[in-house]
Amino acid sequence: MPEFRGRYSTAIGAERALRRYGGGTLDATLDDKFTPVTASLARRGDIIMSGGLLGICLGLHLVAVGQEGEREGLIRIARSAWDQPLAWRVG
Repeated sequence: MPEFRGRYSTAIGAERALRRYGGGTLDATLDDKFTPVTASLARRGDIIMSGGLLGICLGLHLVAVGQEGEREGLIRIARSAWDQPLAWRVG
């Protein structure tokens, strides 16, 4: 989303950018930019929000940057463990 590029460098700045250039929140902005779909219909490449994480659907899993135990980085979450997921179609 080019309208956000270079508009913030901190978490507070990101919140301000969402209010100014987006829908006010991350999920509202994604609703404006992509087509919302039922999470059970999400397919490879779609955007998924689950349990405070934003990631990409890889079929049976969501891949996101997060923390799993002591490990930080890319984590994989099984579709069956998605927590109140929201999904948006990409492409």
